[in-house]
Amino acid sequence: MKLLLLGSGGREHALAWKIAQSPKIEKLYIAPGNAGTSEVGENVAIKADDFAAIKEFVVKNDINMVVVGPEDPLVKGIYDYFKNDEALKNVPVIGPSKAGAVLEGSKEFAKGFMQRHHIPTAGYKSITAANLEEGLAFLETLEAPYVLKADGLCAGKGVLILPTLEEAKKELKEMLSGMFGDASATVVIEEFLSGIECSVFVLTDGKNYKILPEAKDYKRIGEGDSQHDGQHHVSHDRDDGGDFAVGKRGEHAGSRDAKAVEEEGQRIDMQAVQDDLEQLGLFGLGDKNADERPCRQLADDHRGAVGNHQEYHAIAHKPAHHLVVLVAVVIAVDGRDAV
Repeated sequence: MKLLLLGSGGREHALAWKIAQSPKIEKLYIAPGNAGTSEVGENVAIKADDFAAIKEFVVKNDINMVVVGPEDPLVKGIYDYFKNDEALKNVPVIGPSKAGAVLEGSKEFAKGFMQRHHIPTAGYKSITAANLEEGLAFLETLEAPYVLKADGLCAGKGVLILPTLEEAKKELKEMLSGMFGDASATVVIEEFLSGIECSVFVLTDGKNYKILPEAKDYKRIGEGDSQHDGQHHVSHDRDDGGDFAVGKRGEHAGSRDAKAVEEEGQRIDMQAVQDDLEQLGLFGLGDKNADERPCRQLADDHRGAVGNHQEYHAIAHKPAHHLVVLVAVVIAVDGRDAV
């Protein structure tokens, strides 16, 4: 098999390193790649979102599969590009459709999805230049520190955590003025939650799925936690002895324990979640009359996979991460239209 991996970060280095170990791989290309990927495959000078150049390379080199690492080409619709192109439609693209990628590409959309389905998430409000005053007033209802998130993709850099109300108000205005370009035309103001989180990753074609190892996210790096990492690191241990927590507006982070989080999560109507996903074209490839619907079975299997580990309760720690048993990190397909 000849495989093309798109991306140039540490994530793609890890993917390339592992993919290269498969006996099924005849040739591994990475576009554009980096110094690390060059040690396990062949780097190609093509940008990950240059669809025309990617098409030319795939056709010319008889590529059998494309794996997409970064979010940006997925949000821009590379899966759909392949699906709708006569020369590319039979080449599997590992990654969600444009409709599915919106869950990662828009924080406002993801928050609305979770709120709609009673999935535990931090209190929030979406702000644009048109309702800036509402945003400033909302900040005054929160307790420090203050979290500002650019709605769109910013390569992991679009989140600001501010220690004072004055700084938060100042940075909100700057974000709406173009700090992150179009990505911050809408800003999600969010309640700050402190604690440990985990992500659960799933590969699926909309009917079948494979649960991958959980990952623990370390957000701060640098002297005095001075920088935002935004990267995920695989971990199966728990080393700080603290409680997992999730809160709503007006509650202190840590005021609700893991059991309360789990009980709130049980309010989720899995049928309604799946119906919503099907409306978006994200699920429903399988038989709707099957005995076990994908979302419910996925949630049940995840409980079994994690067992009684306390890490299970961390799923509700952070907005995008209670959804992991449902859709947020259900990250790949085998060439059909599903997240």
